[in-house]
Amino acid sequence: MIDVAIVGAGPAGAVAAMRLARRGAKVVLLEKESLPRNKSCSGILYHRARRQLESEFTLSVAPMVLKEIFSTRITLLRDNHSAAAARPVAPFSIVERNRFDRFLVQTATDNGATLFSPFKVDTIDRSGKGIRLSGPSGHIDATHVILADGANSPLTELAGWNPNSAMVAALHCVVMLPYQSWQRFGDVATINFDLPDNGIAVLSPTGYNTLNVTLFALGGRQNHRQLQTMLSELLKQLELPMPAQIEQHSIPVSPVKGGLARDGIYLIGDAAGLVDPLIGEGLSAAIGSALLAADSIADHLQDPGAATADYQQKMEQSWLADLALSKRAASLLYASDTLRRWIIRNHSGPFLNVSLDIALGTKTYRDLHSWIIQRVLNKLPAPLRMVVEKVL
Repeated sequence: MIDVAIVGAGPAGAVAAMRLARRGAKVVLLEKESLPRNKSCSGILYHRARRQLESEFTLSVAPMVLKEIFSTRITLLRDNHSAAAARPVAPFSIVERNRFDRFLVQTATDNGATLFSPFKVDTIDRSGKGIRLSGPSGHIDATHVILADGANSPLTELAGWNPNSAMVAALHCVVMLPYQSWQRFGDVATINFDLPDNGIAVLSPTGYNTLNVTLFALGGRQNHRQLQTMLSELLKQLELPMPAQIEQHSIPVSPVKGGLARDGIYLIGDAAGLVDPLIGEGLSAAIGSALLAADSIADHLQDPGAATADYQQKMEQSWLADLALSKRAASLLYASDTLRRWIIRNHSGPFLNVSLDIALGTKTYRDLHSWIIQRVLNKLPAPLRMVVEKVL
């Protein structure tokens, strides 16, 4: 019998394994795929996520960073409107996901976690002492189990949760930057709020003369095919070439129902539905939930019931409360095209600054919520004010 089995060796699972191993727990990390996984893409690491890693573990993410982005702009392409801001600390870092994920797993094993890869889990059995995870490679018996294997995984349903219905479409691609476009996009992150409709497009340079482009249908109204049509329109307006390959993803924009832990089984990261519904970013909450789950388990290693309750309470007081406020803001921005355009056109500077503070981890969505009430609500035209009041 081991203390903790973690299913999924992505960032959330690796961070949980790292924390538990450092706190003296006997922990195994189970990954269904062979590692290292072949992830050629790069991704955005928000500073609030990077700060959690570097401050909690006194390690440096810098070797995995391809580019730090200090400048950000928000745009309404169809209205030809934009606002920009720069910070002395980079709100966003571009990391090579293959190296970044491998670094976290290696750090976890260096601290004492045991990795089994490939190890596919097909069943969860609670009939005996502890929890048994079984698959083609054998079985593992553990006192606690952390599921970090993505949104709507079969294991989450086996553990008793219903599928998360709050899923939205997303597209990701890498676009080659023509030389004449490098000055426009080479050193700035761009977030566009009118293509796609009821969602956002995030464009971030990688440092390799390429541009990451991700579209999120955060209003939940477009499928992947409709997003692809909007991607074509977006790139045409920006005078950028269509990519040869486009990845389709579905992301959760609301936590799973029924709590994040039960009977010694804990959901973290995407498995728990912890993606920011306003901007589609999930790594910050994935790392945060991994740390809280690990600490709750380490504090109550022999008492799964107490650890379960402790984790749920900590999440309700922190990430779940903040994501609930983010969901309110998302409801405002993506429910009404008129309201979204009015806020961006009339308050783009303050809105961008609060958003960057959230990305840096110096403010939370409670601050954005307060800003909307104090700075925006009283200035809205009467019809739009009614829309806001219904949500707030």
